[in-house]
Amino acid sequence: MGIFKRKDSPHWWYRVQLNGKVMTGSANTSDKRLAMRIYLEKNHQFTEEYHLPSHKGQSTNFFWMCGQFLEKHSKVNKRSWLDDEVILRKLKDHFGDVPLVNIQAEKIEGYKASRKGFVKEATINRELAVLKTLFTKAVLWGYAHKNPVKEVRLFKEERTPIRMLSAEEREKLFTASPDYLKPILLMALKTGMRHGEILNLKWSEVDLAHETISITHTKSKKLRQIPIHSELDAALRQLPRISTTVFCDDRGRPLNPQGKIRKDFDDLKAAAGLPELTFHMLRHNFASELISKGADIRTVQEYMGHSSLRMLQRYAHVNKGIWRSTIQLLGRDMQFSQGRAD
Repeated sequence: MGIFKRKDSPHWWYRVQLNGKVMTGSANTSDKRLAMRIYLEKNHQFTEEYHLPSHKGQSTNFFWMCGQFLEKHSKVNKRSWLDDEVILRKLKDHFGDVPLVNIQAEKIEGYKASRKGFVKEATINRELAVLKTLFTKAVLWGYAHKNPVKEVRLFKEERTPIRMLSAEEREKLFTASPDYLKPILLMALKTGMRHGEILNLKWSEVDLAHETISITHTKSKKLRQIPIHSELDAALRQLPRISTTVFCDDRGRPLNPQGKIRKDFDDLKAAAGLPELTFHMLRHNFASELISKGADIRTVQEYMGHSSLRMLQRYAHVNKGIWRSTIQLLGRDMQFSQGRAD
């Protein structure tokens, strides 16, 4: 394989072979060194095209890959796949239905720029994380030869101290809340469960007799148990059991996190005068309140489902009083006089 001469042509010819497939053509030059460069370029092109299979004989386009990613990865592996679906719609609006090879680092930087100023940088990072995973799967499944998102730097996220909601703010939140949303808010404040964990909670995971909630589908894939607060216990006993899911609509269907509940939560934030509030902040409030009142940090770690104590460092500011007073638990070993030694 390489370059060769033919009797019927003054030019050099090239021949590239890969896994039984052969591509032959004229280099259209009698210069051997130039012909060798053309051969190497053709060999690279042929090899790249071989490892970049197409869908139905055409280049793999972004929209088609989004569908494959959603069906084969997100829906199979993530209970929060609806969040991926929302993000994919935003990505599709920006990039359009172009071949995957057209989405390079420069265009991804353009996406970052187009979103900055409209949403938080952390939100943009989450969107780019979905795009990065999509390309990772595209490479793994043979639809792309590289992941361009790896060449893009994410925004640096500064971890700011968590602010606890005051008693007055919590009162405003519940006063302005629709009735169906109140037990959901209470669940977040009294268990620290994630949004998806709450909306997917089954009655079979709630043991009122033993005052325990067992979360079987967790982010860490490990069983997590949380004791039921007395106020939450009373609220759960009043809920009708018309579905296997604890929180559902009037017809027993699970609540869509991107549907009515999202709109109602946004309206609730405005009505309560808490525009910066996110549902995840209720989970943070749970940890902050426990730690500020002296709860053992490892117990809080178990409630939250964190794999390490590092994740709880964000709450260090709420227990400074406990941090300082704890040192006084040490006994006294020496009695110092007030006078000076001569």
